[in-house]
Amino acid sequence: MNALRKYYLRGLVSEDFIRRSLELLRGGLLDIREITWNLIMKASDFSIKHNVTIYDAVHVVLAMELNTVLYTADEALINALGNAPYIRHVRDYASST
Repeated sequence: MNALRKYYLRGLVSEDFIRRSLELLRGGLLDIREITWNLIMKASDFSIKHNVTIYDAVHVVLAMELNTVLYTADEALINALGNAPYIRHVRDYASST
């Protein structure tokens, strides 16, 4: 969702596009999870160990706990984690489905 905001600020998408995108996510494509203190503690440890932000670490650790893959366009995050099995670039999503 933050990426949508950035794209809007750069003039790449409209407010209507953001609203429609969020409606699609609300329609079942997005699973909301509670951020627990346990998750924050694990993310903090992960953040320090891998030199990534807590914000990014929360998403990565949650993907690991759910035994799934985190798809992101954040190349810096992908590079920081090397060939980790739990993170992939969004461009790889189509080939995995």
